[in-house]
Amino acid sequence: NDTVRYNSCFGKGERFIMRKLLLLSFVILSCTMAADAQSTLMAKANELKKLHTKINKAVTNDDRQNAEIAFFNAFPGTFSELDNLYGFQHDRPMPLYHEAENHILKGFNKISAVNDTLYYSKIIAIAIGGKWDADAISCFQYGLSKRIFENTELTASLLEKHDDAEIRGFWYFVFDGPHPENKIPSKLVELRRTHKRVYELMLSGHKQVLQESDHHGH
Repeated sequence: NDTVRYNSCFGKGERFIMRKLLLLSFVILSCTMAADAQSTLMAKANELKKLHTKINKAVTNDDRQNAEIAFFNAFPGTFSELDNLYGFQHDRPMPLYHEAENHILKGFNKISAVNDTLYYSKIIAIAIGGKWDADAISCFQYGLSKRIFENTELTASLLEKHDDAEIRGFWYFVFDGPHPENKIPSKLVELRRTHKRVYELMLSGHKQVLQESDHHGH
């Protein structure tokens, strides 16, 4: 057997050393990948800081609009990216944790230079798969809810382009929180007449939030 002959070329000592070398190589590779990810994260954080500063320093309306668009484009496009930049993970703040109020509550949530379709498409993408948390995530959820009520029809129309799991996940995040409401707001209930699939998946997402809230004793 070739395998047996091949293995027999190495003594127990040599096989032990090879295993150790393979393990060391894996550890080094993992550390390198983690360092690269952290470096990319810090670069993004610094970019967002600079762009937000440009919004505050804008003199003319054109300058402000251009700065808002640049900040919007650089802003995280998924929930995991948002949490990795602005959240609080593993008992420590992420790079932009202390900038959440300025960047999200007073910044991203109030952007007006971007057309509604682009803006709503992005906040929907971020919300899908999200879970409530305090501080930054709560700031984003607040702005999201406000936009939904400002243009429920556009929200539902854009959601129609997503699959069932994504729509359910979107509504789960909308309703998620430490003390979720038992009833769905009447303005959203109106969707059952115009967007039945979105409405039914909204009910499903809301139900899941309530079930999990009861399970955890909230």
